[in-house]
Amino acid sequence: MDLKTISYVDFSVADSIFVSNNGDIYIAANQGRVYKWTTDAKNILAFTGIYDPCTDLFVDVDNNLYCSMFGDHIVLKRFLNTNDEENKMIIAGTRKNGWKPDQLDGPRGIFVDINFDLYVADYNNHRIQLFYPGQTRGKTVAGQDSSDITIILYAPVAVVLDADKFIFITEYGTKRIVGSGPNGFRCLVGCDEKIIDFKQFEYPRSFSFDVYGNIFVCLMSNVRIQKFHLQKDSCADVPSSVQTQYSSILTANHTMFSRATLNNLQYHYEDIEIIVREKGFYVLTGNSSIDLYGHVYKDHFDRFNPIHNLIAWYGKCCNRDQFKFTLELLLNTKYILVVTTYNPNVTGPFSITVFGSNTVHLQRTSE
Repeated sequence: MDLKTISYVDFSVADSIFVSNNGDIYIAANQGRVYKWTTDAKNILAFTGIYDPCTDLFVDVDNNLYCSMFGDHIVLKRFLNTNDEENKMIIAGTRKNGWKPDQLDGPRGIFVDINFDLYVADYNNHRIQLFYPGQTRGKTVAGQDSSDITIILYAPVAVVLDADKFIFITEYGTKRIVGSGPNGFRCLVGCDEKIIDFKQFEYPRSFSFDVYGNIFVCLMSNVRIQKFHLQKDSCADVPSSVQTQYSSILTANHTMFSRATLNNLQYHYEDIEIIVREKGFYVLTGNSSIDLYGHVYKDHFDRFNPIHNLIAWYGKCCNRDQFKFTLELLLNTKYILVVTTYNPNVTGPFSITVFGSNTVHLQRTSE
């Protein structure tokens, strides 16, 4: 592989780097400048008027530059097709650190999807904030103060979305990478010291995926780039044979619980024990004319503590297949599927279909 060195007299410290789809490289350096380097350019172009150093950079599909400012607690947006210093605006944060929906406290990694939704790794608030275009109030989609069950974060520094809008997060505090998926959030890297030497994974700063799904992590203390290869999905070969189907109706007589973590909204639910005859991978899908939300628990479900024993959870609005779990189920282990709704105080019919190579039995446990 041919390597090329990019050097420029005006910067000695590069705080962040971003490579656009056409190969242009943007570098946030000292003195509050952002530099653009292109393969066919003889010189590096400097965009001034940023003033404060950018902790992280992003360039969207419309050639807008986004800059997170850790010390100012904001995210700045600027159109790159002009060098007008006034052509910039604050799109997240208030310049005053705080935990409210319109505030940030030490923003670091940022990501902008094709819908121009902005995701911010809110470092000191231990959360990921989502800001929709034109809105200044953010929504917590992971971490502390999330209205839904997500994952506990500690000092997130980077956030990336894949094509399916699943979220991947690097944490500085716990030295790990976590991600969401069809079964909810799970730990990907830095989860077990028996698998990875934590001393060799000191303080991840940022990360990226390549087109093959491999992860490249920038490690600050080790001063290196670590590559993690994507393993073959052992769940991909789950047979499409239907093993069992289950139908029921959520009614006003069903017990209610609060599946959210920060409010007292109530949801009707039905808990169903999953009984397997042989260890293996199974696919469980929920289908309904109402919007469903599914949870899978191991050993026991406590409606007053819905996070305890939770191993998978997912729900989606306005979709025929509201949840789909691909799970390895073991013998002599009790699993409980809790079927509830995406919105509170909703009732209606639903059905569960289980795919796999072995017999499965679904048995209602609640009355």
